[in-house]
Amino acid sequence: MEKASDSSTARIAASLKTQELLTGSRQINAANKSAEQLQAPQALNTPRSLTPQGYAEAVTAHAKQDTEASLYPGHNFENFASFLLRPFEETHSTYGAQKDFPVTQYDFCMSKPKQRYTITTPEDLARKREDALQSVETNSTSILFLRGQPSASWLSAIGAKYYVDPEYFQRHLDFRSIAGRLNYFPLPSLPSSSAHLIKLRYTTILQSGKRKGFDQATIDSLRLEGTKAFDRYMHSVNQSIEKNIGSGDSIVRAYNVHDETHFSIEQDISIYMNRTTSGPICLVWLDTGNDLTHGPEGPWFTSEDRHIAWPSIIVYPTIQHQPQVSLKSHRTSIDRDARRTSSFAQSSSLLHLDYGKLHDSSLMACDPFYALDELFKFCANSEIQLLNLIESKLSRETGYALLSSGQNSQLSNLLYNQDILDEHEKRLRDNIEIIRVRGGLKWPRASQQDMEQKAEAAANAILKDYEYLLSRTVALSERCRRGMTVIMSNATIAESKRAIAQAEEVTKLTRLAFLFIPVSFTTSFFGMNLAPVVGGTYSLWLWALTSIPIMVVSIVALLYDVSALARRSVSFAQRVLRRLRRQ
Repeated sequence: MEKASDSSTARIAASLKTQELLTGSRQINAANKSAEQLQAPQALNTPRSLTPQGYAEAVTAHAKQDTEASLYPGHNFENFASFLLRPFEETHSTYGAQKDFPVTQYDFCMSKPKQRYTITTPEDLARKREDALQSVETNSTSILFLRGQPSASWLSAIGAKYYVDPEYFQRHLDFRSIAGRLNYFPLPSLPSSSAHLIKLRYTTILQSGKRKGFDQATIDSLRLEGTKAFDRYMHSVNQSIEKNIGSGDSIVRAYNVHDETHFSIEQDISIYMNRTTSGPICLVWLDTGNDLTHGPEGPWFTSEDRHIAWPSIIVYPTIQHQPQVSLKSHRTSIDRDARRTSSFAQSSSLLHLDYGKLHDSSLMACDPFYALDELFKFCANSEIQLLNLIESKLSRETGYALLSSGQNSQLSNLLYNQDILDEHEKRLRDNIEIIRVRGGLKWPRASQQDMEQKAEAAANAILKDYEYLLSRTVALSERCRRGMTVIMSNATIAESKRAIAQAEEVTKLTRLAFLFIPVSFTTSFFGMNLAPVVGGTYSLWLWALTSIPIMVVSIVALLYDVSALARRSVSFAQRVLRRLRRQ
C-alpha cells in the first residue's frame, strides 16, 4: 500500500509539474503570438484577425528582439512600442484620458459617388468599416485621413484593422524614436524597404507685422532664438504625445526665418498603401490638425498673439494654379457647414474636406496612386511658393544692383538659404523616384486602357512639376554657392587692397627716412660731447657741407637699386682684371 501511495503521489507531482511547464510556456509565447500573426507571410487580400492590444503587443515583441535572437532587431521600435502599450497598462496613472483624433474616411467606387465618413472613436472605426464593406464594391479605393498628434488607442485600432506596417507610424513619428534612447541611425532606409511608404512635405509662409527695419545682426539673432525656441517646442510635443494630452494638435517639422518679416513652417504628409479584400486602403497622415493656436507654443506664435482677436501674424494661403479655376469657384468651394473659422487657418487644414472634388472618382477607385494626385499637387504648389520667396530674397543678396552700389551680401543669409534648399532637393529627388514608378509594382492600376492612359498622363504631369521644382531648387542652391564664392573673392580682393595700401604707407615712411636719417646722423655727430667738436670753432656751413653729400648719397640709394649697381660694378671690375691678366 505504501508503495502504491508513493507511486500515486509521484504521478500527481509529475502531472502538476507538467501543467506548470505548459502554463509557463503559454505565458512566454503570449507576447510573441501577435507578432507571429503580424509577420506571417499571407497574401495581401487575405483577411487578418488582430485586436488593437494584439497589434501593440506584436510591436512590443519585435522591439524586444535583440541581436542575439534575430537578424532583424527592433531596438529602434522601443519608444513606439512603449507608446502603443500605454492605454492597455492599467497601472499607468500618468496616461491622459482619451482625446479626439480627427479621422476622415473616403470610399471611391466605380459606379457610385464617393462616400465620406467622419469617425470619432476607435470603436466607430471598426463599425464604419464593416458597414462600408457591405455597401462598397469590391473594386474600390479607400482613403483614411489622420491629422495631427497621434493617440495610442487610435494607432493600435487603425493598425489592427488595416494591418498597417508599424514602420509607417514609426517613420511619421521619427522625431520620437530617439527621445531618451540611443540613436541607431536607421533613417533614411533603403528604397526597397520603403516602396509602400511615401512622405511629402509642404510649407506654409507667414509674415510678422511687428518685425520691420531690422538689420542683419537682428535677423541672425532671430534665427538663433528661433532655433532654440523650436527645440523647446519639439520637446513639448514629445511630452504631450507621451502623456496623451495633445491628441489632434498640429505638428511642425521645421521653422525658418527668411528675413525681418517673412518666416515659414514645414510639415509632413505620410502615406501608406495596403491591399484589403475590398480594395486598396491608403492612410494619409497630415501634420496639420487643430489650429496652431492650440498645443505647445512655438517661435511662430507668441503668448501675446494667442490672447488677441487679430494677431500680428499673417498666414499666407497656398496658391494653387489650375486651368480656368477662377471660373469654377462654385465647384471648388467648401461647404459652409464644413468650413473652419480661425485667424490662423492653414490651407492644409482643408485637404481632408471634400477631397477629390475635381478628380475622376471612378479612376480613383481603381488606381490608388491617381487618388493621391491632389496631395502631390498641393505639396508642389506650396514648394514653388517657397522657392519664389527664397529667390526674391536671393535677388537682393546676389543681384548686380547690390554689387554696383558697393554693398556686400551677407554670407550668413546665403548659407542659411543653401541649407534649406539642399534639404528640399533631397526630398524632391525621393519624391520623383516614387512618382516615376507610380508608387511601385505593388500599387494597383486601372485595367481599362483609356483609364490607364488618363492615370499615366496625370502621373507624368506631376512628374514634370516635380522635375521643374528640382531644377529650380538646384539652380537656387547653385546661385547661393556662386554668391558665397563672390563674397569670398571680394573679401580676398579687399584684403589685398588693404595690404597694398599699408605697403604704400610704409613706402612713404621709408622715403621720409632716407631724407631725415642723414640729417639726424650729422646732427648727432656734431652734437657729440668730444673735445675736438666741443672745443673747436666750426661754422654752421661745415654742418651743411657735410650733411648735403650724405643726403645726396641716400637719395641715390633710394632712387637706384644699389645692390644691382654693386653687382654690376663688381662684375665690371672682374672683367677688367681678367683682361689685365691676359696682357
